[in-house]
Amino acid sequence: MPFDQVRAVLSLFVGYVPSSKTIKQAALGLGSLAFQWFELAPISPGDGQVLVVMFDSKGIPTATDRELKKRRGKRKKKGKAASPRHRGRQRRQTWQCRRKRGKKDMSKNARMCTVVTMFTLKCDGDLLFGPINKETFASFGPKELVFQWAQRRATKRGFGPDSGKTVQVVTD
Repeated sequence: MPFDQVRAVLSLFVGYVPSSKTIKQAALGLGSLAFQWFELAPISPGDGQVLVVMFDSKGIPTATDRELKKRRGKRKKKGKAASPRHRGRQRRQTWQCRRKRGKKDMSKNARMCTVVTMFTLKCDGDLLFGPINKETFASFGPKELVFQWAQRRATKRGFGPDSGKTVQVVTD
């Protein structure tokens, strides 16, 4: 949620509402401590017998100001071609030369965020009930970081490599 909207929501529940800049700084300051908190967070009691771990990655678009301006600007009126045969030539003449990109400057370059969600299911005969004690963790760091966190958290929940319990991993 954008920080301006956070202010609007806070104004409904709290008497004093700080500026958007203060809210942003608080979120970034607390965000730097989030990983430590996740590592130290206690395990909720009453877990089920089956652990489900779901991984997914999403790309956050990183368009430059120039690209955004180009997308949001008014469109130019295009005249009709003299004949259908010349339609493609006329369209190509309106194209602008694109600047040469750097070695790591890709047009579809997105910042990847990896998200892991873990929960357990309780067995009752052939039926599975849940989710129980659902946890979600996300990181813009390397995927390996999220997989290591999930492994440590699963072991802490009693689903380690030598536990003999069922662990289902879902990924795409």
